Amino acid sequence: MLSETYLQLWCEAVGLDFQHSMVTWKPMDEDQLKEFTYLEQWTTTSQNSTGFLKSTPKPMEISDLPEEIQDFIDEQTPHYNKMRGMRLRPT
Repeated sequence: MLSETYLQLWCEAVGLDFQHSMVTWKPMDEDQLKEFTYLEQWTTTSQNSTGFLKSTPKPMEISDLPEEIQDFIDEQTPHYNKMRGMRLRPT
């Protein structure tokens, strides 16, 4: 499982002991869900999960976004690329 590999790398990088319980869990019960009603949209997807799921990015045309968002993306892309170059990678 790729997410487990990355979490192990991250734990090692920050000095934490990796535990398998970090990547799998039991679905929430109804009492637990009530505590998160303000996150309803997010919990709709995650409430029955038992681990990390591979996401499929939705293609987006930057030119369809408002101009101020396009400007922000242009300003932040160099920072993103620098951080991306320092990302953890499995060996």
